[in-house]
Amino acid sequence: MAVGGTQVTVDLAPLSPADARSIAARFIDVTAFADQCVERAGGNPLFLEQLLRGARDLPDGRLPASIQSVVLARTDLLSAQDRRAIQAASVLGQRFGLAHLRALLREPQYDCDVLVRNVLVRPTRDGLQFAHALVRDGVYGSLTNARKRELHVAAAAIFADDPVLRAEHLDRAGEPEAARAYLAAAKAQAILFRQDQAIALSARGLALATKAHDTFELAMLVGELQLDAGRGTEALGAYVQALAVASENADRCRALLGCASSNRLIARVDEAFSGLAEAEPLAGSHSDDRALAEIHYLRGNLHFARGQLVECRSEHELALEAARRVESPEWQARALIWRMPSSWIAAWQRRYLTLPVVSIFAKPMA
Repeated sequence: MAVGGTQVTVDLAPLSPADARSIAARFIDVTAFADQCVERAGGNPLFLEQLLRGARDLPDGRLPASIQSVVLARTDLLSAQDRRAIQAASVLGQRFGLAHLRALLREPQYDCDVLVRNVLVRPTRDGLQFAHALVRDGVYGSLTNARKRELHVAAAAIFADDPVLRAEHLDRAGEPEAARAYLAAAKAQAILFRQDQAIALSARGLALATKAHDTFELAMLVGELQLDAGRGTEALGAYVQALAVASENADRCRALLGCASSNRLIARVDEAFSGLAEAEPLAGSHSDDRALAEIHYLRGNLHFARGQLVECRSEHELALEAARRVESPEWQARALIWRMPSSWIAAWQRRYLTLPVVSIFAKPMA
């Protein structure tokens, strides 16, 4: 339960026997059988409700031993069509849309009236939901692994226009393409400025990745997102992971630039200089002026942090030349900012060099 933006957990005591019997009386006459239901439920209101709703259909009057078993006993009494429907719904999640369920079943006219009448699912403002998470868990847990995989693969196709849901269904299906699906989902969330969600999605994809190329791209994305969030240590760890699987010079250069930016953010200036020194010949080997512009720009910032203004200006002039060769307005603008009057730079030096290095240019350039 959320209260004032804070998540609050409330522990509810089990139902008292008197309250449980009062609930039972709404379903069946208060008899010895009702007392058995009350005793078996052990004060769990959901278990009690499911027992009572299925009381008339229990084989030989035997009471199931758990919520899952009573839910399965009730679903076994459904028609084959409704049983397939509730199983498919369990794959879609606690909440689901009727249109998605119909698509998954390939039955465009199906309705959930029987499931609603049996209080297995309930209508909501924007669709349907299981009566309780334990009902959904019981049905989902009854599926074989092969059936789960089949339904999750089908669901991924249904959610082709929703990168996050597509990735999650491919993940649950154990599909190899799940890693790249998470990459696409994370990028989609990053575009919407949902940084934490993007980080979580890319991290999950990284955990699933088995191909070096996928590992590289996902680790680079984790690094970029963590860097944008100001988490230099976490970003550095991701870039180091990317560097470990990078085989091409261009990829190694990208990863080293990420390491340098991360080290700059956490005030490891010497390590940042070393990373740039290693990246520069790699960028030169394939005439990557875009990378060279960034290398010289970052090196200039590092010189500035040390109060080395002549070296700072020199590096930014080199950054400007590289940016002009690649015709990058973005990097030209960044390099040109250092063509400010010396008095301004001196004022910046007095102002900022009294602070920890990490506070200077805290947000790295993309």
